[in-house]
Amino acid sequence: MPRRWARFCLNIDGFVQSRLQVPLPCSTVLVGFSTGLDSTALLIWAAAMAEKHGFTVHAAHCNHGLRPEADQEAAMAAEMCTALDVPLHVAEIPVREHCRARRIGIEEGGRELRYDFLHQVAENSKVDWILTGHHQNDLAEDLLLRLIRGTGWPGLAGMQAVDRSRKLLRPFLHTPKAVLREFLSDLAVPWCEDDSNADPSFRRNRVRHELLPLLLRENPAFLQSVSRLWEQGERDSAFWLDRMDSAIMCTGPNRYVLPVSYLSEHPALRYRLYKKGLALLGPGQALSDSLDRLDRIVSAGQPGKTVQFPGDKAAELGREGVTFFLRDHRTKLK
Repeated sequence: MPRRWARFCLNIDGFVQSRLQVPLPCSTVLVGFSTGLDSTALLIWAAAMAEKHGFTVHAAHCNHGLRPEADQEAAMAAEMCTALDVPLHVAEIPVREHCRARRIGIEEGGRELRYDFLHQVAENSKVDWILTGHHQNDLAEDLLLRLIRGTGWPGLAGMQAVDRSRKLLRPFLHTPKAVLREFLSDLAVPWCEDDSNADPSFRRNRVRHELLPLLLRENPAFLQSVSRLWEQGERDSAFWLDRMDSAIMCTGPNRYVLPVSYLSEHPALRYRLYKKGLALLGPGQALSDSLDRLDRIVSAGQPGKTVQFPGDKAAELGREGVTFFLRDHRTKLK
C-alpha cells in the first residue's frame, strides 16, 4: 500500500483505539458490506488493520432485492471477500413485505432489517464489534436531518462513533467521503454506485444533494465544523453520564421510572433524564417539542398526563415520578 494510504489507515486506527477507546487486537469484527464506496473502503481498511493487529474480519451483505443490480452486487461482494480471505455472510431480506406489514417507508424498513441481520450474524459468529462505513458527510447529513426533525442538544451533534450497547463502531465518522473515494481510486479498488441514493423522493437524498452542497459553498469547512460540534456533544454527554446512570429505575419489562425526587432538579439535568428514560426503551429520537411538553407537565404538577414519543414510546407523570413505557405494554402492566 502506498505510504500516504498506509498513514491514512494508521490514523483511522488511532482514532478508533485512542480517541474511541476501542481495542481491536485479538477481537472479531463484522463489516457491513454493501459494495458501495464507504463500505468497500471500510472492508479494505479492516483487512489491512487485521493483518497488523491480528484480529479477525467477517463481512455481511444484505440483498434487498429492490433493484436489478442487487444480484450483481451480491456477486461482487463474494468475489471481493474471497480475494481478501474474509468470510462473507449473505442474506436476502424481504424489504417490501416488511415495510407493508409495518406501514413504514422503504428506507426505514431496509435499515431495520439490515441491523437485525448484522446483530444476528454478530451473535452467531461471536463478533465483538459491528463496523459500518458512516463517514463525515453522513455525520453532517445526520445533523441536518435531526435539526429538521426538531432534535435538541446534545442529540443534535449527530450519530455516535461507538455504541457499546449495540456493539456498533463507525471508524470513518470524521473522514470526508472525498478522501474515501480517493483512497479506493488510488488503490484501483472497484465499488458499486446505488442509483437510489440520487432519488429526490427520499429526504436524506435531498439533504445530501441540495442542502449540504449549499452549506459547503457558504462554508467550505462546514464538515470540520460538524466534527467540532460532535466533539462538544460527546464531552457534554460524558459530563452528565455519571449523574444519570443511577437515577432511573426499571420497574418491569419496558417500563422505567424517574423518581419524583429528581423532578425539582435543574432543567439541564431533567431533560437529559427524560431522554435517558426514553432511550432505555429502544431506538427513536425524542423531539424537542415533545420534551418541552413533558417538562411543562412536570413543572405544572399535572399527574395522569401522557406525552407520546416516536417508536411507540410514552411518558406519564404520576405520584412516583415520570414513568416511561412502550404504548403496547401499558395495558398489560397497569
